[in-house]
Amino acid sequence: RLLVEGGAKIAAGLIAAGKVNEVVLFFAPKTADQGHPRVAGWAGWEWKRAAVCRAGLDLCLRGTLKGAK
Repeated sequence: RLLVEGGAKIAAGLIAAGKVNEVVLFFAPKTADQGHPRVAGWAGWEWKRAAVCRAGLDLCLRGTLKGAK
């Protein structure tokens, strides 16, 4: 297992290379725009399976992507 806590460019490169098999995203209330998390960086991902839960005051989106190895 390897946890990568990087920025958008690192994450996008790993996903494009097919090296990601699970994604865990946390959204703090202060990052929400009019009540909705900003999704511009990952909205185009094709989810195979996903679940949303609370992590304290934050939201957690966890799932796998289609085509993940």
